[in-house]
Amino acid sequence: MKHSLALILALLLIQCSGRRHKITRAPDISTVQTKDSVNWKALGPIGAPLPMGIYSTISQSGSGRFMCISVNPDNAKDILIGHATAGIFRTTDGGISYTQTMHVGLASGVYKIERFPDNPKHLIAATAIELDDHLQYGYGLIESLDGGASWFRNSLKTEPTLEAKEPFMDVVITDPKKSKSLVSISRHKVYLSNNAGASWQMSYESRYDLKHIIVSNEDPQTMIICGTGILLSTDGGYTFNDLTTDVSSIFGLIPNSQSLFHVAFSKKHPGMLYFVSQNQTVNIISAYLNELDEPKWLDYNQVPLSNTHLAFNVQIEDGIETLWLGTSKLFRSQAAPNSQNSIAGPTFKRIGSSLSGEKDFLNEGINAITVDAKGQVWICTDGGVSVYKASYEQNRTSEKLAYNVLIPPSLYSITSETLNLNASHLYGFDRSANNTIVAGAGSNGVFVYQNGKWLSSAIAGFANRVVAMGDSLKFAALVSNKNFITTDNGLTYKYAHAGSEQLNAQMSYHSKTGFFFIANNQLYRKQASGYFELLSSGISSQHNQINAFNVDPVNEKDIWLAYQNSNAKSDKILWHTDDGGLTWKDYSAMLPVLKNASVSGICKNKKTEIAISFKQIDKKDESNKVYISYDGGRTFHNQSKGLPNLPVLCLVNAAGRWICGTANGVYIFDQKQWKPLGKNFPEVGVSEMKYQASDKMLLVSTTGRGLWGISLK
Repeated sequence: MKHSLALILALLLIQCSGRRHKITRAPDISTVQTKDSVNWKALGPIGAPLPMGIYSTISQSGSGRFMCISVNPDNAKDILIGHATAGIFRTTDGGISYTQTMHVGLASGVYKIERFPDNPKHLIAATAIELDDHLQYGYGLIESLDGGASWFRNSLKTEPTLEAKEPFMDVVITDPKKSKSLVSISRHKVYLSNNAGASWQMSYESRYDLKHIIVSNEDPQTMIICGTGILLSTDGGYTFNDLTTDVSSIFGLIPNSQSLFHVAFSKKHPGMLYFVSQNQTVNIISAYLNELDEPKWLDYNQVPLSNTHLAFNVQIEDGIETLWLGTSKLFRSQAAPNSQNSIAGPTFKRIGSSLSGEKDFLNEGINAITVDAKGQVWICTDGGVSVYKASYEQNRTSEKLAYNVLIPPSLYSITSETLNLNASHLYGFDRSANNTIVAGAGSNGVFVYQNGKWLSSAIAGFANRVVAMGDSLKFAALVSNKNFITTDNGLTYKYAHAGSEQLNAQMSYHSKTGFFFIANNQLYRKQASGYFELLSSGISSQHNQINAFNVDPVNEKDIWLAYQNSNAKSDKILWHTDDGGLTWKDYSAMLPVLKNASVSGICKNKKTEIAISFKQIDKKDESNKVYISYDGGRTFHNQSKGLPNLPVLCLVNAAGRWICGTANGVYIFDQKQWKPLGKNFPEVGVSEMKYQASDKMLLVSTTGRGLWGISLK
């Protein structure tokens, strides 16, 4: 084992000789006024929410997933932050206000922002489109020449198709002096440029999921690319050696698809590497090139694991090399007592526990740890962005916790209300007659909007679908794949068992009869007694996940449902009953597209008019997005003209008009083609839409920019 590591490190030793949207406070729904019928208004959630009941430690900031940060070295108040689904946010006043600046024609997440050292106004960023079911599609790189105020697509770009699911995860500039040599990675491929990104060539394709590029401080030709494996290049990224098995053997691990690796080059000890491995436990090995026979390694198994989060970086603080490690929480290394060589370790200490009533901004998954030019440490998490500096700790420490991430007033964190307004990833919501809204925000829990304010609810967990149940106080919500009922607007919840404990993906409430419907791989109707009656037992096909169903608003016995497509030609996917489930009829043959497309929504308007939307990315535009039947399902017509080549994620009929939410905005069906609905709507995916005829307001939840509303008067 020592010899294999010596060989690895010997290799290193040889090489080491347009437009902007200002964010404002959202008005109460009841006071929304529009000059005409085309203006969108942002409705929140707004601000770091206050708990309504039990104080939850999960995602209290509720701001969604921030993946990267870039601070202008010439102006510390000029900061860019990349969000997983909502693009790039910029502040030029140190965090007082923010502007969403990335408008390049597609809703996109940003995973890395890199500044050119010779010109801080020149930036390049790695992007990916992420849908509501966590599918990611390749998009490529974007570039800015004005400090991030506007962006355009770089020459390394892809158009999202079913065949190109290669999100771009990282991009680095390897020669800081000339700023000509760049390396970028998609999920499995490595790309090189020697002309500042004007052109690229693919140099390597990996079987591992790639996430991070780490370049040697001493030699820009030496780099490690890691994710579920570890790859070493000593020639600038043209060829790679696979270190995964050798490094894993030191930890006694067998790498698999769930393993995560990260690497950092020492800043104080030339030729020294830190390897981090996360599998069944978190391990760290530090290896000296000048002590090849005895590499130093430590097992930090007291650090909690995370299936998706592993962030790592090195900082020099008061002459001591400090390691920052992020998994589901944040940790900082402490030097060994009486250490003569200032080597990080042997222990890590938790950073971010609450002090003096301060909120714990770091009780989230850690996505990135960045050290800026002034030595400040920035933490990007699923709950916000925080900055660490030793001077901020003065008069704020305790014997129980020596360090805490405390945000100065001018940079209170990216979870301030000016940004959180448009940064929440909502999976579903519903609205009652008195303007109360309950929204599911994924790992950020449940939000409740009442009397013009957003509050976090008492129940913790991953919040998905929400449906109002007939009055202003009663809602149902899916939390951590279980169905809960609240009769007091989210103050308390009661668990409601519904069939098997499989994923409950869809819910509906029939306002005319008061019946509550819920679907997993079966369809159930809740009786007044609380019993869930199985309705789909008469369907003669394999019971996959139900993707969508629709109950006729007038006749609750008239139900359409669609199962998940398993790409089998014999699948029976689309079904209809007109007698409440006593008998079902297979309508799959009426829609051949069902053989290779997944249904995302079913909506019925008039007695004979039914629309079905698809989560489909096609090889060409304007195909297989929405089909409409005008004769009760006997025939369906492709009505996709005008839609972008992106999935349609939801569908609604509002004020007699078909409206669909796509992976990039809202469209309305007008004169046999689809057109963008309204102005000012952000470039972002749409997760759900709800319309109330009482005030003719259409509300839309997004996958990264909160809740929006438009008047259809």
